[in-house]
Amino acid sequence: MKLPTFLENGPKNLLLKSKRIFIGHGTKDPLIPVTEGERTAKYFESLSDDVTFQTFDVMHNVSEEESETILEWFLKEEVDNPTVKKENS
Repeated sequence: MKLPTFLENGPKNLLLKSKRIFIGHGTKDPLIPVTEGERTAKYFESLSDDVTFQTFDVMHNVSEEESETILEWFLKEEVDNPTVKKENS
């Protein structure tokens, strides 16, 4: 993901403080360098207390490994915070 300049230079969204954020990036991405993913993660770390950044050995696509990792990440929230499951039911 390439972070838009207007987000980086604009006011901080304080509503993200308690939100979980997942950022995945391909290490072989020819369109957006992995350093851009790292920069995006760093930006969101300035807004949220719970940012997960993970790289995957892919190009500009989502692999099966990344899909499984994202699913595990979502399911972890339900285990760590049972009220989330109740609220969304």
